[in-house]
Amino acid sequence: MLEISFQDLAISVLAFSILALGFLLVGRNATERQVRRRSSRSIITCDVCGHLFKDSSTDKVVDCPECGRSNQRGRDKSLG
Repeated sequence: MLEISFQDLAISVLAFSILALGFLLVGRNATERQVRRRSSRSIITCDVCGHLFKDSSTDKVVDCPECGRSNQRGRDKSLG
């Protein structure tokens, strides 16, 4: 049988609960960040007319409902 003092047991329980709480907070923050990133990808601003619109499709190029111009979703990483 393992012998442990009450103080060591109390410290172990406290450390374990703080560690578990830390993991829960990190997981929650990651989930919130993922939801925020996903919602920011669905809101698009037209480059020509400045119209904000929501598009839930996964297409890379989306047409503006106001002026009809094609807009690229996300940052443009092309060189020209």
